[in-house]
Amino acid sequence: MTRAAWRVNHPGYRRALQLSLLWLVTVGSLTLAAGGCSSDDDPGATTSGGEGGGGGTGLVGIDERDPPPKPDLPAVIPRVETEPVHGFGDAADDPVIIVHPVRPQDSVVLATDKTASGGLFVYDLEGKELDFLALGELNNVDSRPFELDGKHVELITATNRTDDTLVLLAYDYDTRRFTDVATETVETTPGSYGLCMYKSPSGDVFAFVNNEQGRFVQYQLTADGQSVQAEQVREFCLPTQPEGCVADDAHQRLFAGEEAYGLWVFPAQKDAPSTGEDVPDCEGAIAGKMIASTMDPDRVLKPDVEGMAIAEAGAGEGYLVVSAQGEHELVLFDRNPPYDHRLTLAVWGGGPACIDGVQETDGLDVSSADLGGEFSAGLLVVQDGFNGDPVGKQNFKLVSWGDVLSLIDEPEQELQHNLACNLGDYGGKARYADLPPGPERTLALCEAFCGRCAACYEEGDPGFAEGDCHYKSPKPNYEHDDCLAGCNAGFVPQSTQALQPGWESWPCLDLDDAL
Repeated sequence: MTRAAWRVNHPGYRRALQLSLLWLVTVGSLTLAAGGCSSDDDPGATTSGGEGGGGGTGLVGIDERDPPPKPDLPAVIPRVETEPVHGFGDAADDPVIIVHPVRPQDSVVLATDKTASGGLFVYDLEGKELDFLALGELNNVDSRPFELDGKHVELITATNRTDDTLVLLAYDYDTRRFTDVATETVETTPGSYGLCMYKSPSGDVFAFVNNEQGRFVQYQLTADGQSVQAEQVREFCLPTQPEGCVADDAHQRLFAGEEAYGLWVFPAQKDAPSTGEDVPDCEGAIAGKMIASTMDPDRVLKPDVEGMAIAEAGAGEGYLVVSAQGEHELVLFDRNPPYDHRLTLAVWGGGPACIDGVQETDGLDVSSADLGGEFSAGLLVVQDGFNGDPVGKQNFKLVSWGDVLSLIDEPEQELQHNLACNLGDYGGKARYADLPPGPERTLALCEAFCGRCAACYEEGDPGFAEGDCHYKSPKPNYEHDDCLAGCNAGFVPQSTQALQPGWESWPCLDLDDAL
């Protein structure tokens, strides 16, 4: 079946098509094209596998398809940031929180670096790097408590894209040491990509691995003395590229993201009967349900659909947290049907430690356990695609889960900014004067700055660089509205320190040199 024919049969597309046509007439904008659809003749229309939102230009965090972050979203500020990963460019990918069963303050965050010099990082709750395992191009990672040869350990799995294998490690909570427990090399599906784990009510443990072509393979992981065996027990598919997934162990559900099209839920049990009203149009599909479509004109979830995690709230309740990478947003749904949307938020910079904000989050994890100190109400860990500078090394931000929960009840609450940090709302760019974040903080500057840019473009001096006036780079033509959008979100100018008094009347090339 051609991609065009598949679209007609895709449940998210069918559900949105009629509404979209009416909506297009009203606003005159081709939203279906902007939603991430691609044709067989345009492979570059969607983000390439494993390259995050930065695939458009080769600069991490700069993607000509992505809008600037929205400065008016409910927002939280990180409490801690980790030391950066080793790899340059689009390197950091996916975290998992390992909760110590006795001493929660000794819990750690494991996180992957998917570059050639990458592997698995171990961070404490202050963001300090405790250990690094040079295992290769690790993409996604997950874990579950596991009994191995009579001892309770944390079983870690990860996709290794260096050789398309499944990493199997046992983590000792007390010594913080890792042991390779694979009985043999576990070759996964070619082009292995995303991964998540599932522990059934009976205690059986599984790993789901997906690849860029949409194939999912489910492995059952069983103890064999001091080693672990992996046996393939099921295979199914999505029509286009997935990555992020998470299993809701208590309810035996698997949530999976189809990056460009939406969020699905399937039965997690290997022998579960197919349920749901939607069947992906691919060979070997099982029935499920698309619970959020990026094709819907009133969509709450936008591409790329990336990392996801389950936050427990007691009595089987809780939230599904999903990263909408291209919009720099985190989206919360109820974990139970009908999976109502509860909150969309951003992570801004500031706080006592002046930590920069978060953009283009890939992987994430959440724990509602009391980890003490800053994270007594739980912990949310998110990958930061910018880390304050589009060419810097990426890292992970640690957010109080309690701060997120407070926004569900009071999304309009005022964020307590630390203006002394001189950070932009999201990316850590220098802020204009001492005005609070949001459109009002840059209104005077942006009107003057973008107006001066417009005048310089009208003069037609070829030495005036486009990148100084708008956040999308490269661009073939100057657009005044694009400059305003980027400026109000804190992206341009990247630093206001060069704009000394009288800059509005500087010659264009002097302004360009200063910026």
